[in-house]
Amino acid sequence: MMTYDEFKEKIRDKIKDVLPERYENTEVEIHTVNKNNQQLDGLTISSPDGNPVVPTIYLNSFYESYQDGEYFNDILENIANIRTGNEHKISLDVNSITDYGIAKDRILPIVVGAEKNAAMLADRPHRNMADLAVLYRVELGNDTRGTMSTPVTYRLLRQWNVSQDEIHKAAVENMERMNPSTFKTMTQTMEDMMKEGVEDNASRTSGLDVAEEEAMYVLTNVGKYNGAAAILDENLMEQISEKFQEGFYIIPSSIHETLIVPKSQPLTITYLENMVSEINATEVSPEEMLSNHIYEYDAEKHEIIRAGKKRERETTRESIKTKLNAKKKEAHTELPGSKDLTAGRKTEPVM
Repeated sequence: MMTYDEFKEKIRDKIKDVLPERYENTEVEIHTVNKNNQQLDGLTISSPDGNPVVPTIYLNSFYESYQDGEYFNDILENIANIRTGNEHKISLDVNSITDYGIAKDRILPIVVGAEKNAAMLADRPHRNMADLAVLYRVELGNDTRGTMSTPVTYRLLRQWNVSQDEIHKAAVENMERMNPSTFKTMTQTMEDMMKEGVEDNASRTSGLDVAEEEAMYVLTNVGKYNGAAAILDENLMEQISEKFQEGFYIIPSSIHETLIVPKSQPLTITYLENMVSEINATEVSPEEMLSNHIYEYDAEKHEIIRAGKKRERETTRESIKTKLNAKKKEAHTELPGSKDLTAGRKTEPVM
């Protein structure tokens, strides 16, 4: 059995043997692609007609099939069919990416875990938020196969000649128009899932739409895609804060949604983190995992923080303040006054 490196090399060397003759002079490349929580090996085959937009075919899962016993030649045929099947389906105006005047209205944010995505963050402008990170992408459209987008990289940012703050502002503002946030009870969410196929996503209610009281709520967006970014919706977060005056926890269900649990529920941070860790390990795919930690919203500072950190910060501030006051008092007590400086001294006349 071939090693993974041998498998990749053989795919690159043999793929043209099973492609139509028009691919004879195309370029075949394998490059590393940083995805959420993982690095994948993407195969690209340039277009015979010069179309600059080509599909990336990830080889990692094909190697797993090979390990499970699938014949190499069958895998090669499958990859060739994927490439030719997408030959005329992908086309776009490159200006929709390179021209910021056009692209700015299509930028949307993505929220990922920072620790496992260090390699990806090194290449992309981002904003840290607790131990999460906000990235950005340019939406290019969608069809029956899904959504097509391109990541905002530092290279693209330099080409646009705009600041990171500017694209963050544009991305957050675009959310309401392109993919509005939704906040619903778990019951409402389950009912929506049962209605899928009957009711179109666009007709569903966005924003705060909760009358009943439940133990758990779902915060996402209308498209239910990269919906964890809904925690960037400050208006909605403020509404949720007003609803749960006692505060609430944010549970990172996946990059597509978060769960909201009021602090009035008898659940500890430790219990919630153990629950999330177990679900992530058994039910959430690596490319969709967000974090094993629990968060909360600091309504005073309008920011997301790790659960329990607000109290720690307040305790630390009070401790520092107490120590500073003690130091000031000590210094005031030990520092003599101006009269004490000359008391008991014999002075000599100046000649």
